Amino acid sequence: MSAALALLRLASQADFYETLEAKGRRLSLCIDRAIEKMGVEACLQRSRSMFTLFFGRKKVERAESLDGQTYRRFFRFMLDRGVYMAPAQNEAPFFSSCHGDEELGYVGNTIVEFLSSEFM
Repeated sequence: MSAALALLRLASQADFYETLEAKGRRLSLCIDRAIEKMGVEACLQRSRSMFTLFFGRKKVERAESLDGQTYRRFFRFMLDRGVYMAPAQNEAPFFSSCHGDEELGYVGNTIVEFLSSEFM
């Protein structure tokens, strides 16, 4: 109960959710720019601190149309570099208020590194 109470106090602080949104926006901007620049058939969908990178489509409309093989390579690539992503692209990884610019920058740069190695 102490942990739950501490979480509620943290989440009720001014600008808590706005800060998460700003972090998510910075992360997604980095990835979206790389996708656009490289012409990759992929899209990033995000809500605040939850996000998923989908391969095989510029817009997700049906799960059957996604590129699961590329996602598996992406998952392994990220894991080998110390970033644990959701093991399936129909799940969403997320970051927390504890993750700062350094950690999120590393994640963004590592995703861009994967895109470069996979599609360039």
